[in-house]
Amino acid sequence: MDNNRKRNKWLLIIEPLVIFFIFVAAFELGKKVDQYNNSASLTKEFTNLLYQYSSKNKIDEVLEAIKDKYVDSVNIDSLQEKAIQLLLKDLDPHSVYIPPVEAKAENEEMSGNFEGIGIYFNVQNDTVVVVGVIPGGPSEKSGLLPGDKIIMVDDTSIVGKSTTEIMKRIKGPKGTKVKITVIKPITKDTVSYTITRDVIPIKSVDVSFKVKDDIGYIKISRFAQNTYSEFVKAVKKLHSQGVHKLILDLRGNPGGYMQIAIKIADEFLPEGKTILYIKGLHQPKTVYRATGHDLCINDDVAVLIDEWSASASEIVAGALQDNDRAVIIGRRSFGKGLVQEPMQFSDGSTVRLTIARYYTPTGRCIQRNYNKGVEDYYKEITKRYYDGELVNKDSIHFPDSLKYTTPKGKVVYGGGGIMPDIFVPVDTNRYDDFYYEVMAKNMPYRFAFKFSNEHREILKNISTPQKMYKWLMNHGIWEAFMNYAKKQNLKYKLQSDETRKVLKDYVAAFIIRLYFGDDGFYPIYLKHDKVFLKAVEYFEKEDKKKTAA
Repeated sequence: MDNNRKRNKWLLIIEPLVIFFIFVAAFELGKKVDQYNNSASLTKEFTNLLYQYSSKNKIDEVLEAIKDKYVDSVNIDSLQEKAIQLLLKDLDPHSVYIPPVEAKAENEEMSGNFEGIGIYFNVQNDTVVVVGVIPGGPSEKSGLLPGDKIIMVDDTSIVGKSTTEIMKRIKGPKGTKVKITVIKPITKDTVSYTITRDVIPIKSVDVSFKVKDDIGYIKISRFAQNTYSEFVKAVKKLHSQGVHKLILDLRGNPGGYMQIAIKIADEFLPEGKTILYIKGLHQPKTVYRATGHDLCINDDVAVLIDEWSASASEIVAGALQDNDRAVIIGRRSFGKGLVQEPMQFSDGSTVRLTIARYYTPTGRCIQRNYNKGVEDYYKEITKRYYDGELVNKDSIHFPDSLKYTTPKGKVVYGGGGIMPDIFVPVDTNRYDDFYYEVMAKNMPYRFAFKFSNEHREILKNISTPQKMYKWLMNHGIWEAFMNYAKKQNLKYKLQSDETRKVLKDYVAAFIIRLYFGDDGFYPIYLKHDKVFLKAVEYFEKEDKKKTAA
């Protein structure tokens, strides 16, 4: 039945095209008959015309006919883009067309750098607010500060503009100048800076730090061009501090380059061990094995994943799980097991076409089913919540046909992401309603700017995150936040001491981030992270087992 439906659907699409091409061919031949009385000439023209239409594909023919003969003017480029999108629509959710502007932005992000002024910003109430300046970048050198509100770029107002428009105006080639006009948050003074754009690095290893004893933490936000070198640098730093137990955080990591994921997995595995293999209808089976780099071969490993860990993240998690090389902690991953190959066009646009599936070392394909369409495919993550999966491991069911076994006898499953060895549910009942309302309104983040602006002269002279945390705890940070909250027309009141402790630390963490970046932020923020704490607890328990033995 499915095949019949697909065939009938396809016939509905191509029948009008066939009729159209017959008509066009007849029309062209009719003109030739009128023009040529000589039978030899007619035969030659018929042959040429037949070759002309048989040597082109139907899409090109339709577009040419529209361009040359359609009654009104038409944007052919726009039609081409729509045609490509329709062609890809019924394939799989990850075969996609990316327009030139979006493709350029993605390529910059994945290349590990871009050309601009070196700031992070958010749009708050139609106004661009600087949330961070990249150390050593052009903006920091010019004096731009977190909290500054950008109102003009090169004498053009950007208030109320889209993020795409703002980015287009602020970014630009290295060596070019741009005039940035800001309003200072406290004095309300208007100040202009002329900033020379430069190459700005984009980190993909957000942070690495020693947690305690011999436990270290590394967070990877994407698998980009520079990720492997950043990862190696982070590991070597932790090794120099006596760390040999690594918490590798891949939560929220949407993936990236497959080869980068392979290189990182390679560092944990003995030479010759399978990392993954790929195959497709036109793609012969290709096996990727560890080469014996061995940077992390003696490290114990815990990999953190969640429902937004996808693609390259799942390659790393699957390779280490299937080789009995790491404990996987968190919630079931996204479930993307398809390999895309980019096709780049002269206008800068790109088609990512799925060419193969990838398989973990035990033979698992972790790609989720997408037969019900793209919309249903992406709604499946929300469905996990309503089905209770994110709060209860027992709500997850895999058929026996998807069961695989690792070399040490651990049972793992394919067909829908990587299932963790240790399940940690989403926090749904841990805090009171006041907490969820405050977090939904992003109040700790917004308050951090206000408090920082009011105390900048003191805070900028504090030398370490630890000292700033201590200063904040001793100078009424919680009272100031609660006074701020009272002015926000909140529906709920603070009920639990647990909520107070967590929010107090979150507020401090966001303030410290403005001065010390992620290195100052994560050690405080993670103090209340159940998945992170479960990994620390796991290592501590393993140490006790070894001691007892």
